[in-house]
Amino acid sequence: MPQGGGAIRGMGEKFAANPVTGTGSMTIPIATSPGRSGVGPQLSLSYDSGAGNGPFGLGWNLSIPSITRKTDKGLPKYQDAEEADVFLLSGAEDLVPSLSQNTDGQWVPESIPLRTVNGATYRIQRYRPRIEGLFARIEQWTNQIDPNDTFWRSLSKDNITTWYGKTSESRIVDAADTTRIFSWLICESYDDKGNVIGYQYKEENSDLVDLSRVHERNRTTDTRQVNRYLKRIRYGNHTPYFPQLTENAPWPTLPPDTEWYFEAVFDYGEHDADVPIPTGEIAQWPRRNDPFSTYRAGFEVRTYRLCQRVLMFHHFPAEANVGADCLVRSTDFTYSYEENPTEARNPIFSMLLSVSQSGYKRQGSGYLKKSLPPVEFQYTQPDIDDTIHNVDTESLKNLPDGLDGARYQWVD
Repeated sequence: MPQGGGAIRGMGEKFAANPVTGTGSMTIPIATSPGRSGVGPQLSLSYDSGAGNGPFGLGWNLSIPSITRKTDKGLPKYQDAEEADVFLLSGAEDLVPSLSQNTDGQWVPESIPLRTVNGATYRIQRYRPRIEGLFARIEQWTNQIDPNDTFWRSLSKDNITTWYGKTSESRIVDAADTTRIFSWLICESYDDKGNVIGYQYKEENSDLVDLSRVHERNRTTDTRQVNRYLKRIRYGNHTPYFPQLTENAPWPTLPPDTEWYFEAVFDYGEHDADVPIPTGEIAQWPRRNDPFSTYRAGFEVRTYRLCQRVLMFHHFPAEANVGADCLVRSTDFTYSYEENPTEARNPIFSMLLSVSQSGYKRQGSGYLKKSLPPVEFQYTQPDIDDTIHNVDTESLKNLPDGLDGARYQWVD
């Protein structure tokens, strides 16, 4: 029997509330095509009302795996030899060194043989989550001669290999000291069946930034280039990918640009609005109205850009009405700039107003476009009362008045 309501569906968005902190969270999937055997990126936007600003507006972030230094209890010290910092996998799990018991009964870091690739020798340190659940082998590779050459590898229980920060474009590094690597971003992932996913990032720069503004005078071109933006994800490789790491041969490289069937491109305003192509940037990427900086890394990471849409391309040159660089779907974002004109101290924030998904069909030199209804958002602005009020007597009953060791004690 047919079921009612099947013709009207959302984009798969999900909302949840944290009963402890009172914050709200939401996830919205980004439209991508499934690859061979279902291999492909699983992208979604995540909202948390307690989160900060980002390339998708206030409170929104893209779910992309990375390994970052933990900053909850202080700034990173970047003293890796002394294990001074704690690393986070995808912002959630603490990584701790993998230990083994020696002949004296002491727990020491697991001894891993040195590995030589392309003539460079790497020291490998294994880590595991503080609370085990991934059952993956997580390794930090450090070049014994070049401290700038440090990256990570993980091997999952399903035999999927993922590299983080293997290239300089996939690392967030202090411009004044390139040995201070704060974050390693995912750069490639492949399985044991020959499928591979490649990630590329775009470096921040000074395009369309008003350098005459007072707050820009102490910044340099190098300090503005610290941040990285995800630019494209390629998958569906033509030929199987089975990389081999050998002592004297160069590092394996991903297939060339023309050897992929699927490509997701993040448009920050550089691509043509009507007939975009993956590599065709027709303009400089615009500067957002609320550029901001974060200093959790111990140095400035500046963000000037907003992602306008995510474009999904297919590359099937032999298929009629498809061909190469064929746009099939897009996820579009609309922003507003909230500000309180009566309060000069209140800054402008880029707020994500709506997310919509569209489908495309090639027609001549252009496309036919059909869109789903958008998911729209409204935000309640905080109302902070800075007046001083007196507490009534009833509210003071049983109120702790200090810990003197006599009247109050800690209980676990």
